[in-house]
Amino acid sequence: MLLTLASLLAASASVGAQNLIANGDFEISPYNVNTISNWTISGNGRVAELTEGATSGTHCASFNEGSNSEGNVLSQSFPTTPGQSYVLEFDSGVFGIPAGGANMQMRFQVLGNTTRWDETFAESVSNSYDPNTVYLHHYYRTFTADSATTTLKFTDVGLGNSGADTMLDTVSVTAAPTPTPAPTPIILPLANGDFESGPFNLPGTVGGWVVGGNNHIETISQGCTSPIHSAGFSVGGDSFNNTLSQSFVTTPGQVYSLDFAAGVFGQRNGSQLQLRAQIIGSSPALNVTITPPDAFTFNPNSVSFQQYHFTFTAGGSSATLQFTDLVGSNVSADLMLDTVSILPVPPTFQQWQSTYFTALQQVDPNTGGWTADPDKDGIRNGLEYYFHMNPTGGIPAADQPSLPAVGLSSDGTNTYVTFTYRRLLGWSGNAPVVAVSNDLVTWDTTQTQIEQVGAPARADGFTDILTVRLKTPINQGPVVRKHFRLVLTQ
Repeated sequence: MLLTLASLLAASASVGAQNLIANGDFEISPYNVNTISNWTISGNGRVAELTEGATSGTHCASFNEGSNSEGNVLSQSFPTTPGQSYVLEFDSGVFGIPAGGANMQMRFQVLGNTTRWDETFAESVSNSYDPNTVYLHHYYRTFTADSATTTLKFTDVGLGNSGADTMLDTVSVTAAPTPTPAPTPIILPLANGDFESGPFNLPGTVGGWVVGGNNHIETISQGCTSPIHSAGFSVGGDSFNNTLSQSFVTTPGQVYSLDFAAGVFGQRNGSQLQLRAQIIGSSPALNVTITPPDAFTFNPNSVSFQQYHFTFTAGGSSATLQFTDLVGSNVSADLMLDTVSILPVPPTFQQWQSTYFTALQQVDPNTGGWTADPDKDGIRNGLEYYFHMNPTGGIPAADQPSLPAVGLSSDGTNTYVTFTYRRLLGWSGNAPVVAVSNDLVTWDTTQTQIEQVGAPARADGFTDILTVRLKTPINQGPVVRKHFRLVLTQ
């Protein structure tokens, strides 16, 4: 289907890995006998593959088939790595009608050198002899192996089942997804831009910065925008031409943004205070003078800050940011600077196109267009741009961390499924939507099933990293299989 520029783009991910269980969907013959390929039947031995309801294929394992019995056992051993976490999933329910409302149960055990899991649960009963209407509940558990071989064992519990069979289907054991690590913060061009690294209240010294000129600058608590300190100019006297500078690495030709906040603490006795900001090493040079707001207050909580935003183009491999206070008559007023940052400016889609495509390819909708996929890797150009990836070379190792990923996280009590993706800084299109589905057919785009985990983290200067999780933990009982999709519209 050819998508238009405003059409939906999607990147999907769901938990999945190699299944260590053989014939977990019970679709390997022989059928209808007390033998199931790759499984061991023991106990009372009444287990067979039947078509009495299924969640994959047409067959499932039927316990106490054709009799009123319990203690029928179905087991399988598989290789594991000690210390590795695994995910066990299966579906279970009841075909038929239990006699007198009998309580039919299933016990499942995960056995290594020690018992890794042992749980018994009441079966879901549909009271139906129609395989198409029998309901099998989905179960999801995690365990950590303690041996090179682990055994999974299912046992039916409870009588009163001469007219009902306990059903088992779609059994899988997979290595648990590696928990999503906390993103490694990138080293931004500036150090101590929020002035929260000491030393504090030491004239002429600001951590990570060079103090020059008349040297009357220090890190102090006289108002701030993050969290409690800022850089104060002309603190404790009447001076000006104090300089605060820091050099940083740049990429020649790259556009960067300079952001900072400035205000005035105290009550000046002369002209309004001014601050000059310079980027030495940009092309053209950035040299601007601002007049911060003045609240005429000695209360740090009442100091008024204004946010300032400028852009510049790097002229070489390094540059220097320098601030200078320009006006005296400030014996009772200090010019305050806080929350200084320099970041690469993400390219527009057209700029991004020009990096990877020729002029003719850029205007060809099937190559450089928003919905095109020229390298046939399943990711449209719009998403390649949004994730800050290369659209021409498949998915190289360098781009793999930029793709959405499903993982697991724990708060110490509960385990949650997470979905992590990157977002282009400065994105001006519609907000992305994380859609959730049980069947890959119907998608819930309300985002009511998910919640954000923590604050976004910087990734590469062009994107940040956002993680959401299903609100319902997966270790507290039966859960429905879930899939995620990131939906992006221009």
